[in-house]
Amino acid sequence: RTKADGGTALYGAAEGLVVSDALVRLEPNGAMPLGLFAVGSRDEGYFSDGQGTELLGFLAEVVRYAVARWWIEK
Repeated sequence: RTKADGGTALYGAAEGLVVSDALVRLEPNGAMPLGLFAVGSRDEGYFSDGQGTELLGFLAEVVRYAVARWWIEK
């Protein structure tokens, strides 16, 4: 999103610092529940709708895999 409006629920104490963000839904994997991968920037317009998302999607999948392994071991 070019202009973020995540608020405290998404960014906690850093809500005032995040101006632009990218959000990727993390699909459930086995015992792991649905999740959200959020990356924020202090620069407005850093992320945009027309931006390529292949690398961001790949990073989110790697995070989902790592979290799923941690979740199962927990």
